[in-house]
Amino acid sequence: MTRHIRQGSKTGTRQEWGTPRALGAAIVARFGLDLDVAASSTNTLCPRYLGPDHVDPRRHDATTLPLGDFGEALWCNPPFSATADFVRAILQSMRGERGPRRPHIALMLLPANLDTRWARVLCEHGAHLGVFHGRLRFEPPAADVEAHRGTAFPMMLVGLEAARVGPFRLPPTFCLLDTATARPLSELAPPFWTDRY
Repeated sequence: MTRHIRQGSKTGTRQEWGTPRALGAAIVARFGLDLDVAASSTNTLCPRYLGPDHVDPRRHDATTLPLGDFGEALWCNPPFSATADFVRAILQSMRGERGPRRPHIALMLLPANLDTRWARVLCEHGAHLGVFHGRLRFEPPAADVEAHRGTAFPMMLVGLEAARVGPFRLPPTFCLLDTATARPLSELAPPFWTDRY
């Protein structure tokens, strides 16, 4: 079940490429994230994770779980092939459709494919979109000796807040982010990105 392990580059056949460690650690610390919903024991960035190698078999597939039961602040860098499944699971959990406990925030590292259905749905739910200026270099799987490589396309950091989630509640926000720190390149960045420094 490698589909639940994060990936970086779609140019190869493997989907286990991990989030760049320094960038991921900065995002997790900055937003206080406590649950990695698309990880393994070797590449999780949060204190708790859901993934195919979790010791509890009930925590193997985050796309079927009420995510609010496991964490309040979610991190997700899903396999690109399962992006829509993870976006759906996170939105449903944040809207309370998967149980009474809802996460209050979710951050997702996704391809900047704004012409997809899942991207449109995120925008309709008031997502904060931060497109990285430059290509990210993902961590190779432990068994892979390939050097770090950048994605063939831009990536974006998507932020959701439970108070904003709901069809057409608030318009999406947008800014460009630095690839090393995930900080806005502009002083005119929306509050979601700037009030957490």
